[in-house]
Amino acid sequence: MRAAPGEAVLKTAVIGAGGISRSHVEAIRVTGSMAVAGVYDVDRGRAEALAAETGAQAYERWEELLPAVDAVHILSPPSTHREYAVRALEAGKAVFCEKPMTVTVEDAEAIVEAVERTRGIFAVGFNMRFRPAFLRLEEIVRRGDLGRILNFFCYRLGAGAGLGGERYWPGWRTDPRYACGMTIESLAHDLDMLLALAGEVADVRANTSGTRADLPDFDNTANVVMTLASGATALIHASWASYLPGSARGVLGMDGSVSLEGGDIWDFDVLRLRTKKMERETIERFDDRFDGKSYLAENRYFAECVDRGVRPRINELNGYHTVRISQAILQSHHQRIVVSLG
Repeated sequence: MRAAPGEAVLKTAVIGAGGISRSHVEAIRVTGSMAVAGVYDVDRGRAEALAAETGAQAYERWEELLPAVDAVHILSPPSTHREYAVRALEAGKAVFCEKPMTVTVEDAEAIVEAVERTRGIFAVGFNMRFRPAFLRLEEIVRRGDLGRILNFFCYRLGAGAGLGGERYWPGWRTDPRYACGMTIESLAHDLDMLLALAGEVADVRANTSGTRADLPDFDNTANVVMTLASGATALIHASWASYLPGSARGVLGMDGSVSLEGGDIWDFDVLRLRTKKMERETIERFDDRFDGKSYLAENRYFAECVDRGVRPRINELNGYHTVRISQAILQSHHQRIVVSLG
């Protein structure tokens, strides 16, 4: 959707002017159907810098920007999302919220309740679901060619926060005020893809670890085994502490298997597929590197949902379920138990 000359453009405010805001601001600009009208950040200087780049107004108090916009983009650290989201919904604004939706299940439930109560439009930024290679993977699974699903798997390794125990990736991820660890912050993507491809999780058993001695609660490696509601199994091995990058995720079924693989932690390079009806596997090659295209796709989709007044397909319930599973993973690790999600 691109606004025609003279047509109204959706005005949005950016809450949180950190690194991720650059990807969204550029995507918002390219859509042609949205414009940044306000910026807020706890760091006033950072808000003013981003506002100057976008021609928007920087606000000292975030509540003051609500009357000036139609929507908000919540791009601040995850532990701050609840207050912004609930207040914006109550003010009648459409909300785009970066993943993870929240850190705690309680905060996620509060947002779900606020969406239901206000009947607002709420989207969660699981941008991986808008990438061409993942959409192809999803198409194959939904088509039913693999038969009954037996297993979902994902491994995703690379350099991230805490690599080598050092101050790698400085910023909110390793700031004690905001740090929530990889299981909450980054596994949200993997868990959302799992739910989209293979269905609900019944129970979780997991082990996590971290490399920052000064942040004992910060994890950056997770090994997770899950039983799905269907009886299938899901496996996730993810780490920000690997000097060797690589990734693969896929589905094994009674009638076939598919895998989407990449040479880096978030690159999608090759899709491999073989079913029992095929003499040999097929290989589809993608140049689907992790760049700004997925941010553009999800922002275009958000603008279309607001314009049409429809509920986004990736919404507060997707955000809630991933937070719930992430917390179950941490609970399983700390208590050395199998955590039921029934």
